[in-house]
Amino acid sequence: MHIQTHTDVISACRFCFMCRHLDTTGNVTFREADTPRGRALVLDRIRMNPEQLANPDFINVMYQSTLSAACRKHCVSHYDEAGLVLQARRDIVEQNLVPEAVSQLAQSIQEQFDPKLTGEGQDVLILSTQKDTFEHQLVHLTDKTVQVLQVNDTGKIPSVLGLTDQAKEMAKQIAAMIKKSGCSTVVTNSPAAFDALKNDYPSWEIDWDGITIEHSSTYLTKLVDAKKVTLQCNDEVVYYIDSDYLRNYNDITVEPRQLLEQAGYQLNPFGTNPEESYALGEAAMVLDQLHPKLVQMMVERFKSMMDQPLDRIVTASPYTLRILRGAGIDVMSLEEALLACSAKA
Repeated sequence: MHIQTHTDVISACRFCFMCRHLDTTGNVTFREADTPRGRALVLDRIRMNPEQLANPDFINVMYQSTLSAACRKHCVSHYDEAGLVLQARRDIVEQNLVPEAVSQLAQSIQEQFDPKLTGEGQDVLILSTQKDTFEHQLVHLTDKTVQVLQVNDTGKIPSVLGLTDQAKEMAKQIAAMIKKSGCSTVVTNSPAAFDALKNDYPSWEIDWDGITIEHSSTYLTKLVDAKKVTLQCNDEVVYYIDSDYLRNYNDITVEPRQLLEQAGYQLNPFGTNPEESYALGEAAMVLDQLHPKLVQMMVERFKSMMDQPLDRIVTASPYTLRILRGAGIDVMSLEEALLACSAKA
């Protein structure tokens, strides 16, 4: 079983309470099973009795996890509790125990997978995973001509659902298109896509051959520092919400805040605990589709954390942006916030 690769996590987490206050799911369900300790206890039982993997309650617990990795990041020993859940999901898939909703979602992702590349011969390739205007926003901010690769997913969704083979096949196709484009830099505003290309693809033996993978926040920071983009003054107060994939998976916390501060925004801290994830299940990618009531509970908790109902939120996560906007909360993407106060040098 794949969970056997994380027996150190099971042994360490099953009797530890120290990070339970950082589990996004546990903070709204108030169930011990929805904490790293609870999940480790479940998987310890499965490790000793593999037939227990078929228990539908145990399977549900694994797919309710947000995978935020806040507990891993702030654990004194950095035990990979998120990685343990991912391995459990792989075991569920390989034992043909996948919930029907998960199976249908993965099939839908596969059926819609039709990556399209536009532009030719430019050094910078923008990878966009949403039907949004990110490529236009970045072009407007930087005044650069770019190539654009539009995809519905990079393989990240099947990967987090435990469908590693499907994820790898999607990754191979995307990587081949990127290499064929001749670009030297790939920029994406999706933290999930960034994490996939930066970390997942190399783990699947995809070599980028010198191509640089950048999240838009680090890419824009370099342009601002080089005085190729000028951010004008703006004294609005905003609350920045970290992306789990940027903060907890890739240690990118400074650049988004630095950009907003350089644009003149006044940043107020959100919530009561800076270690907690407020990304509403971003790292689980499709939690709002599999467990909409659970995400709604997270949204209500988010609202209760706001200083005022009209507070303006900024986030680098398109997933979190979509969930908050759908809840009627005043929220901007990082690029939208910068466009409001930018001028090309």
